[in-house]
Amino acid sequence: MKYPKNIKLTREEQQIEDEIEKFVPLSVTESEELMEAIERSKKSSNISLRLSTDDLIRIKNLAQKEGLPYQTLIGSVLHKYSTNQFVEEQVIKKVVEKLRK
Repeated sequence: MKYPKNIKLTREEQQIEDEIEKFVPLSVTESEELMEAIERSKKSSNISLRLSTDDLIRIKNLAQKEGLPYQTLIGSVLHKYSTNQFVEEQVIKKVVEKLRK
């Protein structure tokens, strides 16, 4: 689409314009699967979890520093771990040290 000269598109907007012809809508099945996945991600389950008092105190302190409720922090850590997105700080430091050598 041609725009008046005074309208400047951002890089992202220009990319959308350039690729709009490649747009392929989802099939009904794909759309239903996507909607089901979205709904599943909105649901949560309650669990009981036993932690040592010291661990809970440390978790609450960490959560307070992050400005989060402690249960939200615990849920976030578990989510990252269960989706293989959890990375330990010590591992990152070791990798960075090796790259510097």
